This record gives sequence, structure tokens and C-alpha cells, in this order.
Amino acid sequence: MAGRAPLLRSLRTRLALWHAGTLGLVLIIFAAATWAYLERITQERVDQSLADAVRSFYQAVLAEVQEGTPPEDAAAKAAREFRFSERRVLVYGSGHRLIAVSDSANDVLTRAISAIEDADDSPIHPLFASLIPGSSAYAMVGDAGEPIRSYARSVPVAGEYLTIVALQLGLSERLIVATFWQAALVAIPLALLVAGVGGYLLARRSFDPVVTMGREVAAIDSEHLAARVRVRGSGDEMDELAAVFNDMLARLERSFVQQRQFMADASHELRTPVASLRAAADIALSQPRSAAEYTAALRHVRDEARHLSDTVADVFTLARLDDEEHVLHREEFFLEEIVMRSVSAIYPLAQERGQRLQFTPSREARCEGEPLLIERLVSNLLDNAIKYTPAGGEVRVELDGEPGWHIVRVGNEGEGIPPEAQAHIFDRFYRADAARTRSGSRPGGAGLGLAIAWKIARAHGGSLELTASDGLATVLTFRLPAHHRPVTVVNPVSR
Repeated sequence: MAGRAPLLRSLRTRLALWHAGTLGLVLIIFAAATWAYLERITQERVDQSLADAVRSFYQAVLAEVQEGTPPEDAAAKAAREFRFSERRVLVYGSGHRLIAVSDSANDVLTRAISAIEDADDSPIHPLFASLIPGSSAYAMVGDAGEPIRSYARSVPVAGEYLTIVALQLGLSERLIVATFWQAALVAIPLALLVAGVGGYLLARRSFDPVVTMGREVAAIDSEHLAARVRVRGSGDEMDELAAVFNDMLARLERSFVQQRQFMADASHELRTPVASLRAAADIALSQPRSAAEYTAALRHVRDEARHLSDTVADVFTLARLDDEEHVLHREEFFLEEIVMRSVSAIYPLAQERGQRLQFTPSREARCEGEPLLIERLVSNLLDNAIKYTPAGGEVRVELDGEPGWHIVRVGNEGEGIPPEAQAHIFDRFYRADAARTRSGSRPGGAGLGLAIAWKIARAHGGSLELTASDGLATVLTFRLPAHHRPVTVVNPVSR
């Protein structure tokens, strides 16, 4: 089994890093969105507070003027009584001249602004750049390091215009945003650390069953295919994966068993005729023989060689059909023509054995596939039927159909196949000869004919089934997909 993967190549580590990275990205986006929201809300609150301070101060000035106080004196009196939290108010008269200042300033910038009488020479001059009588404006004033928010409003007082300016003194709003960023700079790395460690532990715990399963699978080889992966019984995806592995191992085990059995059977089937050939040759050469004896020996060698050649050809055919990469040489053909050729080829043998062979094509059956293989299938079915039909018996071939399918039925009279053997007739090298009638001296074959026919049917998307077998007759049914809708043949041919 391979060693452990390097830490950075470990799937658990990569999942933990992906988890932490995704969480970090989400937290950064959340922090940025929250900061933008807080910045906007804070700015709106500051602007609203400055506007409220100016409005309140203006009402106080108007109240003093209504009592007969001159506008500048009313502004100075209102400034002395101004108590708006964390705000400073400055009042400018005509020519942007400073006429009143509230006493709530403690920072250097606001003191510097209030110390300069002419607004155009002080840091507050950006407010007056676009300010006209009766209007208002906001601006950030001061140096780039510590600018403050300011609001100016030009208001009428007793026939003249005064400009009231409110400055933001307190830093509580900015401190809220700064505190948020400080908290985010601490909380985000801590959350990423916790998420990374927690994600790694969670991934490690989640992948432990996979690692265990991998070790169990790695310990299974061709000599221990009966072993299975342990199913924990939790009902989760790991149990489903274990069940899939076990199903795959079961199929592999069956394939290996079948392959070994096939090799053993093939070896036996090939060894017997080879041994018979050698024995016949040894006997013929052991001493001088008559011409008749040599002729008999050569006939025996010929028969055994023919049987050996047929067996080898069948084995190679099965190997070709077993190859998953094998591609059929597909072409269009008529199934009734192939059946007719096969019936014509085997008809002399049926006559020789005193059997009746019946085939009456009644339809055109257009198909697509490899005609040589289909002919091999039909010939194998006919050969099997002839082989197990007693003298005087009948072999009947029918060509039928249903929507989307062509059907060939090959039936023969005889004792039928025993129930215990019916499930195995398509197995390789299986023969139920002891239970079926074998008349004549024709060799019984290697037990591959029906196995080859079944593989050919499956390779063409069809099927081959034993549909009837009793004490009177046996019927094998071959189904093949139709290439297009069949039509009726006008002049049927019978034999």
C-alpha cells in the first residue's frame, strides 16, 4: 500500500484550506459591507446632528432678536449659551467676518479656526466657496490627517444674512468605525484559525472511513477475492460506497471463477483430442498394419482433429465476444435470408438422420448487425436441435415478430432438458447429454454452441432464451431488434 500523502497534498488538508479560505472571503466581504454601511450611517448621523445644531442655534438667535437685541449681539449671546454636545458653532457676518463663537472647543483645529476672524483665511474657507445667501453646505475641513466634518447655513436675521457654521468636535462616530476595524482585524484571523483547525479535524474524522476502506481494498488481491469491505451499518454515503465496492468485488470474483473454470474446461477439452491423436498415432506406428487399419486410424485422427479445430475456433469466438472493446462490423441484412441459408446447409444432415426440417418464412425481417455472427447463432441452434432430435422426429423453425423485434424460434421433438439442467444450458462447456437423447455416432461437441449463440445475441442487443422444454419438445427463442418496420413477403418458400 502506498505511504501517506504529503500534508499539503492531502485531501483533508486541502478541504480544510478551502473551507478556511471560503470563510475568510465571506468574512472579508461581510466586514467591507458592514464598514461601508457603518460609514454611511455614521456620516448621516453626523450630518443630521450638525444640521440640528445649526437649526437650534438659529432659533435661539431669532428669540434674542425678537426681544430687541441687535443681530450680532443676539448671535454672541446665543453662542455663550450654546450647549450642543460635541459641537462648536461659529457665526459669520457680512464679508465672512467672525462675530461669535461657542465655548465648547477643546481641540487644536477648532481653536485655530475660531482664532482667525476672516473665514476666507481660515481652514473653513471651503464651506464659503459655493455658499450663497439662504443656502447650506457640508464639507470636510482641516488638514489631511485629522479633517473634521462641518456644516454651514446662510440665514436671514433682522434684514441681514448671517452664516452659522457647526463643527464636529467629538470623535465618537469615527471611533465606532475604527473600533469595528480593530475588532475585525482580530476576529477574522481568529475565525480563520478556528475554521481551519476545525475543518481539518472534521475532514479527518469524515475521511477516516474512506482511509480504512482504502486499506481494506488494498489488501484484496486475486487470491483473496472472497474478502469484502466492512459495512458500518450507519446508512450514510460510506455504507453506499462500501456496498458498491462489495458488488464490484463480487462481480470480479465471479469473473475470475468463470475465467478459471473456462481455462480448466478448455484445457480439458483440448487435452482429450490431443491425447486421442497421439494414442491413435502411437498405436498405428507401434507395428506394421494393414491398409484398412491405417485407413481407420487416419479417419480417427481426422475426426479428432476436426473436433479439436472446432473447439479451438469456438474458444477464439468466445474470446472475441468477451472483448469489451470488440466492435461489431454492422451492416444491414435480412434475417429470413440468413435463416434460409442455415436451414439449407443443415438439411442434408437432417435427411441423413431421418428427421423432418420445417421452415416457412412469412415475413421480411430487416436487421442490422454482423451477418456472419447471426448466421453462426442460427446454425448453432439448428445443430443443437438436430443433435438432440431422435430419428423420425421433427425440427421446426419459425420466423415471427412483434413491434420493434424479430423473433426466431427453433424447436425440436425429443425428451427435453431436465429441470435441474435448464438454468445451465448457456454455460460454457456445459452438456446435459446424459439426460437427452443422442442418437447416432455424431460427436457431441465441447458444450460451447449455445454459449456462443447467447453471447452473439447479447452483443447485438437481443436475447436467447429457453422458452419451452418438456417430455415432448424443446424450443429456443432468439429475439433481435428490428431495423425498420417489416413487410409481408408475397411468395413464401417452404421446405
